[in-house]
Amino acid sequence: YYLQTNIFCILVLLLILLKLKNNSKYDILMFKKILFCSIMFCISDIVSITFRGTDYCYSNILLTISNTIYLFIPLMIGYYWINYIYLNIDKPSLKKKTLRYILLIPVVLGSIILVLNIFTNVLFTIDSNNLYNRGNFFYLYAINSWIYIVISTVKIIITYNKSNNIFIKEKIFPLCLFIVGPLLTSIIQNLVYGLSINQFGFTFSSLLVFLYYQDEQISIDNLTKINNRMKFNEYIYNKFDNSKDSDIISLIFIDVDNFKAINDTYGHLTGDEILLNISNILKKSCVEYDDNLFLARYGGDEFVIVSSLNEEKIKELEKVINNNLNIYNK
Repeated sequence: YYLQTNIFCILVLLLILLKLKNNSKYDILMFKKILFCSIMFCISDIVSITFRGTDYCYSNILLTISNTIYLFIPLMIGYYWINYIYLNIDKPSLKKKTLRYILLIPVVLGSIILVLNIFTNVLFTIDSNNLYNRGNFFYLYAINSWIYIVISTVKIIITYNKSNNIFIKEKIFPLCLFIVGPLLTSIIQNLVYGLSINQFGFTFSSLLVFLYYQDEQISIDNLTKINNRMKFNEYIYNKFDNSKDSDIISLIFIDVDNFKAINDTYGHLTGDEILLNISNILKKSCVEYDDNLFLARYGGDEFVIVSSLNEEKIKELEKVINNNLNIYNK
């Protein structure tokens, strides 16, 4: 049973890694490290299961190594996960050396305890029958391993509650789900001695994050990194379906003057640069005016803003956009 479970988890994790192999974004590289660690977690469990209770001459050594890796990897998964969270919702903070050093503390503490375990058996022992037994410091080590998941979850919740932008909330909420799998399996595994199901938790959560990433890729414009036409269609349909007769739905369409001539004269790279700059100006204008505005690239050189603003407020927003565009044109 355990062997088949681990092999299944490894195959799922490898499949996700293959899907992401050509993506070199820094946050995705961090996620790949989580996937790799999860695979190593499954392999260490396979080794532990294979040699548990056997009388092979190297069983004791192999079980000591595999269980040490098994305990160390969740710590590294937590470390990479909290870095992944900061990269997605608070990247500037991660540039501070002080924060980077603080984030390393649980890894350093965990490593010290694992090294001490070799001489003191404070975490676990492999007895004369080559069976695993927990030590007195096991639960203390488990708490240290969970610090990353707890801090990252608190960070997500605080950011979610502080933001008034419903689309930032949509981006943040799926990240909360990562904790669900490891939390449930960890509680069950700690309560039922001898049960090994943490690999299910890590695999399930990794799959959730991957599906979230895939959905984001589908709905985000590749050039401007704002919502695309498909996301706009989905949003506007939902907006109309859930609106009341008294609700206001306002749309502003923006297009770039003489954009074809710009492309023909200066080339498509220049045209792309202009579209990127304009999208950044529109994002800045929307945030300056109202966090709850929906901005999308409608197609080509066209952009659209959806809001619930009345006519007077729409005119004020148009003034903000025009002022920011005039500054750019100068």
